[in-house]
Amino acid sequence: MYRLRLEEGEIHLRVTEATQELSHSTGKMLRRLEAEAELARDSRRGEDAIAGLEAAIAGDQPVDLVDEGDVVIPFQISQKRMSYTSGSPERHYVLELTETESIDCTDLVIDSRSFGKPLGYYEKVDAIRTEQGDELKALVIDAKVRLTEADLGWLWNHKGRSDERYFQVVREGVSTDPVQMRYGRIIWDRKDDDLRASIILVEGTYDLDPDHRGPPPLQRPEQLQMHRRFLDLEEQMDRLLKLMAEKGVLTPDEASTVIEPDRDARWRRTLSLFEVDDIDEWDR
Repeated sequence: MYRLRLEEGEIHLRVTEATQELSHSTGKMLRRLEAEAELARDSRRGEDAIAGLEAAIAGDQPVDLVDEGDVVIPFQISQKRMSYTSGSPERHYVLELTETESIDCTDLVIDSRSFGKPLGYYEKVDAIRTEQGDELKALVIDAKVRLTEADLGWLWNHKGRSDERYFQVVREGVSTDPVQMRYGRIIWDRKDDDLRASIILVEGTYDLDPDHRGPPPLQRPEQLQMHRRFLDLEEQMDRLLKLMAEKGVLTPDEASTVIEPDRDARWRRTLSLFEVDDIDEWDR
C-alpha cells in the first residue's frame, strides 16, 4: 500500500498500474503510477483529506509518496477522474502520479566552454510532433550565469557564427551525455564589475515541430518594419553626406570616413541591444 503524505495527514492509495519511463533530462528510469483513493466527507478529518488532495492536484509542486518499502519519493500528481454518488459522502479518485527528480547543474558547458555552476537553473522537457506525426521530446534550458568580459565576447561571437547553428551542451551534475542545442535568447546585465547573463538553450529536436518554427524573421511584422526603417535611414544618410560634400561642409575623403563601417563599434552596439537593467526581471 502506498501512502500520499500531505500536511493534512496521509492518504492511502491502491496502485492499479505501474510503469516506468526514461527521463529525457537525466536518462534515469522514473516510475509512473495509476492509483485509486477512497475518501469521504463524513468527518472533519475526511473533509481535510479531500481538501488537501484537491489542493495537491491543483498545485504544481511535487508531493511525497511513501512506497511499500517506506521510501519517500517525490511525485507529480494529477487527477484522471473523480466520481461520487449523489447524497453519498464518499469520493472515488483515480490519480496519475509521475516520479520527479532533483535537477542540480554543477557546471554548464556550452560547446566545450565551461560557465561554472549557474546562479539559477531551470529546465523543462516539451513534447513535440514532427511533420510526419512522430512524437519526440525537446529539452529547454533557462540558466543564469556569471561572466567574465571574455565570456561575454565569446558568447556573442559564438551566437553570431553562421557556419553552425547547433552545438553540444553538457549539464554536469545532471547528465554527462551531451545534448545538441541552439540558442534561444541571451540577455545580460552589468552591476559594477559583476557581469551576468540569462541564457535560454533549446534542443535541436524542437525545430522539427512546424508549430515551433515561426515565420522567417522578415515575415514578422516588427522585424519587417525595422528592416524598412533601416533602409530608409541608410538612404537619408547617403543623401545628407552627398549634400554636405557638395556644399563644401565635408570633403569627399571626410564623407568616405563617415561611411566606412567601424566593425568594433558595430559589435559593441549590437551587444548593447541585449543589455538589460536586471536579468532577474526577465524570469520565466
